[in-house]
Amino acid sequence: MNRSMIMKDIKRNKAINFALLLFIVLSAFLMSVGTMISIQLFESIDAMYAVARPPHFMQMHLGDINRDDIDAFAQSAPEVEDWQAVEMVNIYGGNIWVTKPDGTTFSMSDNLLDKGFVTQNQQYDLLLDMENTPLHPAPGEIGVPLILLNDFDMEVGDTLTVKDGDDYSMEFTVSAYVRDGQMNSTLTSSTRFLINEQDHGQLKENTGQVEYLIEFYLNDPSQAATFQTVYENTGLPANGQAVTYAIIRLLSGFSDMIMVVILVLVSFFLLLVVFLCLRFTILAAMEDEIKSIGTMRAIGMSHTHIRQLYLLKYKALAIIGCIIGYIISLFAHRLFTSHINDTFGTPDMTWEAVSAPVLAVILIYLLEVYYCRKTMKKMEKVTVVEALASGVERDAAPMSRLIDYLSLSRCRNVPVDLFVGMRQVMATGTSWLVMFFVMLIATSIVLVPVNLLNTFRSPQLVTYMGLSINDIILTVSGPERLSEKHDEIAAILDNDVDVMVYSAEARVVYEAINKDGKWINVHVDSSAAAETALQYLEGNVPADDHEIALSIMNANELGVKAEDTISMRINGEETGIFVSGIYQDVTSGGYTAKMVRPYDPDGVVKYSFFVNLHEDVDVEKKVETYQQEMGFDVKVTDMEEFGDQTFGGVTRQLSKAVYAVAVMAMCLAALITLLFLMLQTAKEYSQIAIMKAVGFSVQDIRNQYMAKASLVSLAGIIGGTLLANTLGETMVGRIFNLVGLGITKITFIINPIEAYFVYPAAILAIVVAVTWYCSAGFKRHHIIHLINE
Repeated sequence: MNRSMIMKDIKRNKAINFALLLFIVLSAFLMSVGTMISIQLFESIDAMYAVARPPHFMQMHLGDINRDDIDAFAQSAPEVEDWQAVEMVNIYGGNIWVTKPDGTTFSMSDNLLDKGFVTQNQQYDLLLDMENTPLHPAPGEIGVPLILLNDFDMEVGDTLTVKDGDDYSMEFTVSAYVRDGQMNSTLTSSTRFLINEQDHGQLKENTGQVEYLIEFYLNDPSQAATFQTVYENTGLPANGQAVTYAIIRLLSGFSDMIMVVILVLVSFFLLLVVFLCLRFTILAAMEDEIKSIGTMRAIGMSHTHIRQLYLLKYKALAIIGCIIGYIISLFAHRLFTSHINDTFGTPDMTWEAVSAPVLAVILIYLLEVYYCRKTMKKMEKVTVVEALASGVERDAAPMSRLIDYLSLSRCRNVPVDLFVGMRQVMATGTSWLVMFFVMLIATSIVLVPVNLLNTFRSPQLVTYMGLSINDIILTVSGPERLSEKHDEIAAILDNDVDVMVYSAEARVVYEAINKDGKWINVHVDSSAAAETALQYLEGNVPADDHEIALSIMNANELGVKAEDTISMRINGEETGIFVSGIYQDVTSGGYTAKMVRPYDPDGVVKYSFFVNLHEDVDVEKKVETYQQEMGFDVKVTDMEEFGDQTFGGVTRQLSKAVYAVAVMAMCLAALITLLFLMLQTAKEYSQIAIMKAVGFSVQDIRNQYMAKASLVSLAGIIGGTLLANTLGETMVGRIFNLVGLGITKITFIINPIEAYFVYPAAILAIVVAVTWYCSAGFKRHHIIHLINE
């Protein structure tokens, strides 16, 4: 009996029920896919790391090291299980050439990642092949990192040549692609080629510069940040970047995490659309069947029994939709996980991988059923007498006073069809709210991901990386002649007529008390004048010697906020320092600080120069000139290219989700418009027939519906645009904060043509087209049919 009732109801309202089912399928599909991707991402990373065994703490160091000193320290540290020092021969990208079988050649000069040549380790930090087994190249062979395949066309069998002027060259045959456990993202700034021990020795003797990766393996990896301070305070080699296991893991999966965030966010937006559709269809059904409800109450049926009777259909639709969405996700998730499979490998099927998407889909079902129950409680407010008397009295139009005031005589310059459409929307405003909210949500679904993608593509993104917007950045961190190199670079910049202005910054290490009461190292960038272009969350730039600005992650570690005072040890003396501001940063693991305090040159571990050129100067050519003048130990970076390449992997992954979401939102707008207008024109059959009878043409009535749909949609699109640029920024910022990358607040960098014209115009055009299609049936509405009924 129940099955028969459900089937009859579904057949009677095919279009409505189909659209509702489709939205349930989409929301369940996206939630399931998002869950599958996140589970597969972390399981793939765990499976790869179980073999690759990346370090829990790694200190990069350019220059010589004393292995005995490090070994003595490691043996004295109870938290250290093992350690190793990996020799990496750094080669400038312009000295690395690839030759294809057809004779085509190209260099890697355009890629800004530091390129190191290493040998396979014995036990830890292993480089793997595409089967996740340790790779051991033979003499003359080389394994190239997967990350470079995004920028260069390299295949197995190609020839890779390392050149150093006209005096030295060494050829390798590309034998395999390399999966790197810790340098597998554009956010890491470095990548590694794998070669044979014999070739590595020859390369080290003839070219490049040796950089050491000093790697430690701890009893408790979560203590890596504390161990970093202990290591740095010993005076051991530490003039390069230091990273912890947590940062390595985070950077490895960040680009795929962003895609998961977008899919889950859109799933929740779609769930809101499902709720709106459920509310609209349930209330419409209750209005149509109010007498039947009254009759059931009159013969003694309780509200609970009646509600359960009407819930059957929506439960059935929810179950069917969730099952279909889950089944589709089982096949479609491969479209989104190809990058995960390439980078980390395909994980084994686990209980979590199977159960988590099922639980996510069940959550969608429970939320939908709960909302149906909540909406149907309106039945309890209708008495038997009201129901049998054809329902409850309708409230007066919410804008009745404005409607009475806006007469045709007061709006003579407004076209009649537009005027009639406006009055009808105001008279029945609540029934058009569904379309308004759907267009608002559809616009938000498009613009939030699009604005986020444009933000990651913008050169201004470096202001979220603890850097200002400049043309070129010069970095020198070699241990030898650091002060002399600083003076040499300053002299070159002072005498360069192409330089408009430049500033210098020195990285020094001081100590501060953290929230646990322990002294930890704080890496401070000290300069003559504070940078004002950073994205400050609280406060402002430091103004004098006794002020400091902290990155958000450093502020959290120290347990302070803007305008607090912290105890610091500077050059051995303890002093109180005022926290002038908190800013966002993703460099150095997110742990940085800014001061304008004079520093001891002997304590500097790195110098950075920020250069701005005159407008007519070619930045790329100037970068090449500086690379030739300043030598290998000075890193010269085109800032715009730096931003593009650093977040290149993120934007590639994000764009997959963004464009899929944009197409889906357009389809959503079309389906909702079709559903709504079919219901609305069915309810207004008599009104349309009467208007035709009193002299309105079919064209006039179609124009009125075009005006109504366009006005309501336009209002929703404007609201969605505002929502995407306000609440959307807040939601994305909070998600970044949860991820822990060092960004807690993000201001969208908007492409105004896309955000304010292209996508809103596309949605509005779809609404207009669907409305024109639906209104074509008005010619079949006749007063005679209405009288006969």
